[in-house]
Order: sequence, then C-alpha cells, then structure tokens
Amino acid sequence: MKRTESDWTKRLEKRPFRDMQFTTGMWEQVEERLHAAKQKRNRRIQRRLAGGGLAVVALFMIAAVALWADPSLQARLFGRFDQGRSPIVDTSTPEMLPLLQEAEPSMFIHEISDDAMAWSYGAGTALVIDPDYYSAHAVSRGDMIYYKRKVPKAETGPGGRYAYSVMRVIGMPGERVQIRRNQIYIDNHKLEAFYGNGTRGRQDIQLDEAQSALADDVQLGEGEYYLLGDIWWRSGDYGVFSLSELAGKAVGYVKKQPKTTASWVKQYHEGEFVIYAEEGAESGMYRRYEVAWRDMAKNFDWRGTDNPSYTPQVMLADVDHDKTVEAVIVMVTGYGTGVYEKEVHIVRENLTEIPVADPVDAAQKAVTKAQVRAEGERVVAELAIGGQTLTEEYAADDAELWFEEPGIGSIIEFRMDEEGYLTADLSVFASPGMYMADLSVRYDWKDGELIPVRFAITDRS
Repeated sequence: MKRTESDWTKRLEKRPFRDMQFTTGMWEQVEERLHAAKQKRNRRIQRRLAGGGLAVVALFMIAAVALWADPSLQARLFGRFDQGRSPIVDTSTPEMLPLLQEAEPSMFIHEISDDAMAWSYGAGTALVIDPDYYSAHAVSRGDMIYYKRKVPKAETGPGGRYAYSVMRVIGMPGERVQIRRNQIYIDNHKLEAFYGNGTRGRQDIQLDEAQSALADDVQLGEGEYYLLGDIWWRSGDYGVFSLSELAGKAVGYVKKQPKTTASWVKQYHEGEFVIYAEEGAESGMYRRYEVAWRDMAKNFDWRGTDNPSYTPQVMLADVDHDKTVEAVIVMVTGYGTGVYEKEVHIVRENLTEIPVADPVDAAQKAVTKAQVRAEGERVVAELAIGGQTLTEEYAADDAELWFEEPGIGSIIEFRMDEEGYLTADLSVFASPGMYMADLSVRYDWKDGELIPVRFAITDRS
C-alpha cells in the first residue's frame, strides 16, 4: 500500500503563506497606537492625583491654622505622643516657701531683683538663703537655687564682683532636658509639676516659639544641673550649671522692714554697701546692725557706739584668698582717755561672716615673757613675743602706778597692710599713762577663719 505524506512545501507556496500579510510597518503602527493610549490614560491619572493632592494640602493647611489657634487642641493632639510614657511627677516641691520671722545666724537675706520667678516671687521679695544647705543635702528637682550669675564682671557692680540670682532646678545629672510646645520633658517623659509648663495651663497666655522653646535639647553630664526661672522668657541665665555654681538654697522668705522708718539709723553708705543700726541703744551702744550689699541683706548682733563721730569703717579686700572681695567692717566699741577699742567683722559678698580671732587674746597667749619690776629708782618693763624682746627703763616717779606686767590692747586699730593682710595694731603700756610700744598682729586665712600668724613689736619711745 502506497503511503501518503503531506507536501508542506507545496502548501506554503499557496495563500495565505505566499504573501506577507502583517508587515513591520504595521507592527510600528500598532505600537504607536498602544503608546498613545497609555499616555492618555497616564494623563488622566495624573490630573486626578493632582486634584486630590491640592485638596489634601488645603485640608492640611486648614488643620494647621486651627491647631495653632486653639491651644486646647494642641494639648489634645500632642498629648497623644505622651501616651505610653509614664510622666515624671513632682508633688513634693511647694509652690510657696514658708514665711519666716528672720534668718538664722548662718543664713542671709537675698532680695530678688528680677522677675524670673514672678509667678510666686516678684522683684523685692526677701528670700532666706541657706549657703551651707548642699554641704549636707543633695540637690533635688524643684529646688530654688541661689546661684552666681553668668554675666560679664563689668555688669555686676563695683569691683567686678559677681551678682547673684535665683532659679529652679529642672534637670538632674545624666538627664536629657527638652522643651516642646510650652512643656518640659525629661528623657522624653513629661514633667508634671507646677513649674513644668510655661503657661501653667492658662489659656490667656500665648507663647511664641522663642518663648516656649528656650533652648535645644540638652544632655546633662555628671555633676550638671539645668536651671530655669518659673517665667521662662524672663530667665536670662537659664541653662547648665555645675554643683560648684550653686551657692545655696532658698528655704523661706521674710517680710522686710523698710529702712526708711525711724527704727533704723544709716551708719555707712558707699556705693551698693550700706550699714544700718537699730535704734534703742543701751548705755550708748547699738546692739543690732543690718548689712545690705547689692540685693542682699542680713542682720548681725554686733556692738558699736552710737556716737555719730565714730561710725563704722569699711574696707574691701580679699582676706581669704578666694579671688573675691570681702567687706572688712571695723566698729568702735569703746573710747575715752587712754582707751580706743575696736572690733572687726568680715562678711563675704553673700553676707556670711568670716570668724576673726580676737587680737588681744591671741597676743596675750603668744607672750613668752612679760614683767614690770622696780630696780631702785628705776622701773624696768620687759615684753617678749614673736621672737622679739623689748626692754624699757623709766624713772620710778614717772608714774604713780605701775603694772605688774605690760598691758596690751587698750588702744586697738585695724588696717590692711601693704601686702593686703588684715593687721591689728595694739598699744603696749607699762602703766595707765606710760605708753611703751606698738604690737602689730598680722592675720591670715587658715582652717576657715582668720587667725594671727605674726607678731611684731615697734618701739615708740
């Protein structure tokens, strides 16, 4: 049987395979039409997206304006970011310090001169400052700190002395302090305290960005604290302070008695330094004084004559070598024939008092030999102190009464010597009327007080 096979060659020679029906040009036309359709479709999509985008932008702008104009809406919206983070709460810090009758002897009065704390304490408030508080206590958040201002020395008064002010502790060592939208945050945790919000919740106060965000986020290091006034936009010195710059804590306030009343008498006034004496002198002596230095004041139980011819003498000097001046105050405590006695008091610029050893007591303890003896018609007086010995001879009838040993200190003067040391000049007498020599007592700073370190005799015969 004959097998039949397909003749593909003959079939391909016939239509439709003989002539090419779909040319390259046709393909190009199809591609152009498809591309045009795609572009048309893309333009429709772009127009729709553009219209929707403008609508979104418009809605966003309307929402932003509404948010800016409505503080309560801000609080509700931004409060959502705080959700899930437990706040830092301070309920132990009192908004008002206690009213005290007076400052304790170791404390002093600071009169506020600005309004950084004016939510509670305006200019003129007399705060009681404990300068030694942080030597026995740790710094706590919310403490009202008495600090040395970070201002040029030329702006702080005579002698280039620093001025002081008060602010509140906001941030503690190692924390990150943030201020956003009138609110203080610590390590991204909201600070819930009466001082934690710039407006204290009052809707009538509107703070702009410069007032509500006083600084960029601040990372505190070891021993560093962030201080800020309660009224942020009036806090000129806010920022980071070291422990050494914290000069005390405000522990209360007092109602100061104006010194314009008749109960106080001005005894000394030079620049920003004033001394008042309280009236009611007993036996010709004032018993209470007040020292006012710049924006601080403090009362002292000192003695001084009420004789207007013998008002206090004041010298400014760095007696404790701390590169800041102290006030050396010399008070006349006795005067008369052969008697002119003075006492010295030294106060730092924060009005804490520096102890000063009594020069007469110190000299008497330092004497190694003292005698007045009769030798026939002569009297010999001898005094040995500080490695020096002075011997004087007198006729026996030069005085009706001779001491058994030279007397020291019926006349006392205080001065600053040429090297800047406090010096007491004491008189030495062999009899009530027989002046023998001068004894100079130089002081120096040691172990927290001024003590005599050198005695020198000057023969005045």
